[in-house]
Amino acid sequence: FISSRSSTRTKKYRFLASIRYYKSLLLPTMLALLLAASVTQLQIASIYELWISSTDTTLGTFVFSEGLYIRLLIVFATILLSVFVLFEAIQGVIYERQNEFQMYHVMGWTGKMIKSNFLKEVMLWVLLPLIAGTIITLIVSFFIDVSITSVVLGFTFSAITFLVLVLTLVPFRMYNFSHDN
Repeated sequence: FISSRSSTRTKKYRFLASIRYYKSLLLPTMLALLLAASVTQLQIASIYELWISSTDTTLGTFVFSEGLYIRLLIVFATILLSVFVLFEAIQGVIYERQNEFQMYHVMGWTGKMIKSNFLKEVMLWVLLPLIAGTIITLIVSFFIDVSITSVVLGFTFSAITFLVLVLTLVPFRMYNFSHDN
């Protein structure tokens, strides 16, 4: 009784389907996060390089301490802009997907399951720019002769920063699963 016909109604799950579908919302966000990751990584790497190379003399220590504040300000401003970009992207995607989230709720998904699924998607569209930004940072670092230790330090800092941002922005968001929209 097994039918040898292939079903034309089923389709294979498309890789990165949510990113493809919501690309008009997510691609600018991903580009901004890519640039933020690259700038953050390069700034942290340059701070470390400057610290290693300039703390041998009093003049070097003075130059390092004077330039440190502006570099830290750049890192802080980049992270702050990333928070705003990420918050707006999450807000926009949640607003666009309200009906989808309501359908998940009707199908029996709990709020925790919906948040978990959404968190995985957000992690995906944050990790892709982070990885691409790291590749850009490695290429730039090669040309400006920055050590791999500095790049690893910059990557570690930016990865932890962006993951903490996602883990604080997504789980504590209020989702509306009611049918009154």
